[in-house]
This record gives sequence, structure tokens and C-alpha cells, in this order.
Amino acid sequence: MFIIKKLFKHSAITRLALLVSFISLSFTSYGQTLMPLPTHNTVYTGYARGFWFVAPTSFTITGVRVPSQAGSGAQYIQIVRLTTAPSTSTGSQSTNFTTLLYVNGAASGVITPTSLTINAGDIIGVLGSAGSTGQSNSYGTGSFTTSVYGSTFSIQRFGYQGYINSGATNQVWGVAQNGSGNVGRVELYYGLPCTAVSNIVVNSVSSTAASFSWQGVSGSVGYDYVVDQSATIAPTGTPVNVTATNGSASGLTPATRYYVHVRNYCSSTDKSAWDTASFETLPPCSEAQGVRTTSVDSNSANFVWNPLTTALSYLYVVDQSRNTPANNTGTVATIAAGTASGLQDGTKYYIHIKTYCMANDSSGWSLDSFYTPIACRAPIVSFNNINANRAVAYWPNMPSAVEYEYYTSTDPATPVLGSRTKSNDRHIPYLDANKKYYFHIRTHCSDRGVESASQWASYEFSTHALSIGGDVSEKRLVEIYPNPAEDELNIELNDKVSIGGTLEVLGVDGKVLKTKSVDQTGVTTIKLDGIAPGMYLLRFSNDSHRELTRFIKK
Repeated sequence: MFIIKKLFKHSAITRLALLVSFISLSFTSYGQTLMPLPTHNTVYTGYARGFWFVAPTSFTITGVRVPSQAGSGAQYIQIVRLTTAPSTSTGSQSTNFTTLLYVNGAASGVITPTSLTINAGDIIGVLGSAGSTGQSNSYGTGSFTTSVYGSTFSIQRFGYQGYINSGATNQVWGVAQNGSGNVGRVELYYGLPCTAVSNIVVNSVSSTAASFSWQGVSGSVGYDYVVDQSATIAPTGTPVNVTATNGSASGLTPATRYYVHVRNYCSSTDKSAWDTASFETLPPCSEAQGVRTTSVDSNSANFVWNPLTTALSYLYVVDQSRNTPANNTGTVATIAAGTASGLQDGTKYYIHIKTYCMANDSSGWSLDSFYTPIACRAPIVSFNNINANRAVAYWPNMPSAVEYEYYTSTDPATPVLGSRTKSNDRHIPYLDANKKYYFHIRTHCSDRGVESASQWASYEFSTHALSIGGDVSEKRLVEIYPNPAEDELNIELNDKVSIGGTLEVLGVDGKVLKTKSVDQTGVTTIKLDGIAPGMYLLRFSNDSHRELTRFIKK
């Protein structure tokens, strides 16, 4: 009343200007601005009516109300976002829309607060009526030009051939732009839209995860983000709410395009439009495939695998367990190849390989294996039955041996080739008396398809001088009994053996199991405790003589 009285103290022009200002103030409530509507011209009692429009700019609907001209009954309001312009026939109503708001029975005359973000270009439909029995609508002239923030646009007739007091409708119709017909008047109050986030940056991407951040908004009370495979601006997934300006997603599918959508909260109910950025997950960080050994011997191996284009490096472990390595320690390789050395022969080994890709992405451990063949070793040769013109060389079976190559000469240099035999002894005839000879021998092996040959080993022996009678027969200088033996083995040294020497019990692989020194002829006893039943060798050696004899432990 004070304002109205003040109007009459000014000139007519001044009074008109102040009146316009007053009318504008009367359309503003709590910082909200009323979108202009056509003047009320009549009341229509019947189905729900309203208007539709294409938003010329982005804004936020902050309140809605059915004007009092429609009646004093409870308010029913529905606001929808249409996919396309509505059908222009009441007989073929459209269902291509999403309901943004439904007000169910608000008290008469009350502005219902809301926070609906409207984006430029959105097609918006509004229905509103009063009364819980018969629906009443305030009608105004259609194809009315209104404005939001100074941007003008036209509102057109819009309706539903039914009532909305029992629930939101799923069918609507409207008239074409620049068409005719009354519009149902529904008051829309608007404010500045809640400021959206900007500058969404995807910081890191792996095959199954991603992290991202965005530019924060001053005064924000929080943010929502959704990661999905839809480029739609308004996502349908369940948002993650945070107060920070970053987020992450895991469990993604490799080599797939994703979209991250983020919106700002200006208050607990006032939300901004979504901002969207896209990214593509990397190809999978796969386990190593096609592992194969390129070379393997008794104590080392080289191996390769198929290179992975996304790999930055690999980690491999070579051990005797097929179990996954307990921790991420091993040998780092930047190429798809590895090596292992210092291995034991005759052993199965396992190769474990892990791939490392971008963004700290890694694969599981792959598994392969290889076998180190038994080392091919030259045999330990002994001689007996030596006389003036012959000798017998013999040796134990060597592991993985298929045959032996030997050569006898007076030259200590190792030969290039020799004769081959599969037996474990050779009779060497036609020798010269009282002469030094060299017996050269090596082993040819095959273990699980891996063939190899040992180095040459050379052994020296001398024939005896001819006796006056020409008798070349000789007695063995070392005798053993009992054979087979049980708990102990007796060794008798011929009195022709010079004093002093060493007795050794050997396995067939040449490993020394027992050792005993002797310094006199006669009988010496070696205990066989701790030795498993089987075939063994007894070797006697001193500065002038070396002899090897087989025996069996029961």
C-alpha cells in the first residue's frame, strides 16, 4: 500500500515506469523470476492443459505454481522433456518424453520449489491444473512470445486427453510452432542455472580402470559422476557423490570407449547440467604367450615369448616350483626374452612371466617349463690285466650315455675322432713292452632328445717289460672280497704294490662315497655303512699304480 500511494506523487510518465517496476517485483519471489505468461482470458474445466517450448538458453526452473485464476483447488503439475516436437493430433498422442517433475496435490496458491536444469535446445512440455475432482485450467492466448534472461521464444498449446490428479501422464500432444489455440497457464519461476563443472581431464587409463578430475566450482557443495558407455548427456546410471574434484572407475572392459559424466551441486537440490568427456581403455595387459626355449644345456637355458604391443616390461622367475611366485621379485626384461644360468642338470624348471603395461597395469603370471639334460661327462677309466703287450680299460656306465668314443696312442694330445663302442670296457692288444700309452675317451649322450658329447678325457698307462722267459701273464695287484659284500669290504694289496696309496668307493656316476688311506700291503677293510644296495667301484691309486674294480653291495 505504501508503494501504491507513492505512485501518485509523481508525473504520469514516472508513475507508469514505477508501475512497471512494481509489476516486475510482484513477479519475483525469493530471488526467483516469473517467466511471462499471456493474460488469463477464461477457465477451461476438463482435461489437463499447458504449453510447450524450445529453450533458447540454459536456465534452472526454481519454482512452479498453477495460477489462482484456475481455481482454489489443489495443484497438479507435470513437466516433461520431449525427444521431438509433440504430436499435433489429440488422437495420436506422443510417448517420446521423460518426466522431469510431477507435483501431486500442492496446496492452492503455494509456489512449489524445484531445481530443474533446462539446457538450451531442450523441448519442454508443461501441464498444470487445479482441483482433485474436475480439473480446471487458466487459459490464455496461445503462440505467446515470452522470455528468459532476455532470450525470447514462443510457447504453444500443449495437453493430455485425461487428468493428471491421479498420477503423471505418459501421453501428450501439442500444436505446431506458430499454431493457434489457447494455452494452459502454469507459472514457471527461474534463476541462473547452477554452474556446471568444466575441463574434465582423464588422468590415467589402463585396460580395466581410469582416473579423472575436473575444474571445481566456487561454492560447490559436492559433485556427482557416472562412468558408462553412453554418450547421452544425461546418464541413467547411479551417480557417485563426492566433495573432491576427482574420481575413478575400475572393473572396466579392455579396449572399450567409455564416457565420464560430471555435474555440480550448488545446493542439496540445485544441480548443474552434466558435462561429459570420453576415453578408451587400453587393450588387455595379457599374460605372456608362446613361451619356448631357444637353447638349453645342463646348467643354463635361453627362452623367448610372443611380444605384447602394450607391454612396457616383463618380470620373470625361473625356479623348480610350478606355484605362482609369492612376490613381485625376479628379473626385469624390456624385450620378450630371458635367460637362466647356474642350473642343476637333470632337473625340471618352471618359467613364470608377468607383463607390465601402461598406467601400472599388469597381467597375471604365465607358466611354462623346461628340462635341463643330464651333463654329459667323460667316464673314469681304470686298467687291469696289463702285461707287456696288452691291457684292459674299463669304466662305469655314465648317466644318459648312448655310446663311448675312444682312441689309444702314445701321443698325449687329444684326438679329433676315435672308435665307438657301447660296452664299458675295451681290450687293447698289440702293444709294445715297457712303453707309455694314452687312452683317450669321451661320452656321447642323449637325454630327452637333447644330444651332446663330453670333453675328451685322457688316461695314462704303461706296459710291463718282457720277463726272461717271455711270460706276459700278470696277477692283479688289488683283490677284493667278499663280492657281493654286505657290511664291509676287504681289500688285499699284492706285495708288488709300492707302499702307500688311497682306496675310494665310487658310485657308478663317479661320485666318491668312501675314502681310506693305506700305507702297507696285506688286507685293509672298508665299512659299507650308509651305502645303499647296488653296484659300486673300488679305486686304488698311488704314484705308480691305478686300478678300478667292480663290486656289489647287498
